[in-house]
Amino acid sequence: MVVATFALWLLGLAPIAAQSGPQDSAGMIAALEGTWTITHVNGKALANLGQNSSIRFTQNAYTVTTNGQVKERGTFRVNGATSPMQIDMRITEGIAPGSTQLGVIQVAGGTLALKTNTIGTPQRPIDFKADPRYVLFVAQKN
Repeated sequence: MVVATFALWLLGLAPIAAQSGPQDSAGMIAALEGTWTITHVNGKALANLGQNSSIRFTQNAYTVTTNGQVKERGTFRVNGATSPMQIDMRITEGIAPGSTQLGVIQVAGGTLALKTNTIGTPQRPIDFKADPRYVLFVAQKN
């Protein structure tokens, strides 16, 4: 538990764990609406890598942009009956069009934590702990 708490603190997720966020699918979709600046991927600060990335959610669609270029587009669905909430992201444009990323998502205090499986990993993540089979994004609401 101490390691998990330290990992959350290190990734800037400790405030998320302590705050309550949306409690159902409709609340999560409303909370996601807008543009989020991605600050960390797998614990690494994007600013240190010379990247400027964001994810924009509009209704049931999303767009990922890096350094001004669209890298991925798709649709998403949230399952508010789970804890953490689950998200399915169907890719329509990008590296793997036609595939679905399975993930978990949490929003609190203007911070988004999104952890998804990678191509070739069929399992959905179940938490926000570091794991090489998954990608953990942390973003701040613009």
